[in-house]
Amino acid sequence: YELPAVTGRLYRATAAGRELLEEWTEGTLELAITKAGVYRVEIWISPFHLQPYLGEVAGDLSDIPVLWIQTGAIFARASE
Repeated sequence: YELPAVTGRLYRATAAGRELLEEWTEGTLELAITKAGVYRVEIWISPFHLQPYLGEVAGDLSDIPVLWIQTGAIFARASE
């Protein structure tokens, strides 16, 4: 079977909704936060490893990325 594809995304809340700051597919993210604000991390997965168990009818569902992990609000303050 094929390993799942995992993508991480870091967002910052804005007046219009949210802004994507960083997206990564391997390793971990290390990023200096330079603006005070409210941040959130999402981890998305394309579960290719489930293909053998989904059968022919649902096999294509493993190609669709789904939200796997979502943090709560991360509040960052400006340093003084």
